[in-house]
Amino acid sequence: MYPMIELYEARTQTAAAFCAEHGISHAQLIYWRRKYRRNNAAVDDRLFVEIPRPAAREAAQVEVMYADGMH
Repeated sequence: MYPMIELYEARTQTAAAFCAEHGISHAQLIYWRRKYRRNNAAVDDRLFVEIPRPAAREAAQVEVMYADGMH
């Protein structure tokens, strides 16, 4: 089933269309996709995004603005 999940991940169609084309239910697709992701999470680079650190001489600054306009 994992090859089908890999095919689904590279899809260009909706989940419903994919399931109909391959003769599986949406519930089966979700079950196997969840299982696939759990088993491959440690090696799946798409789950991680590198955040570059600022150079040591640069000061990091963060501004938080709340919904009511307060800073």
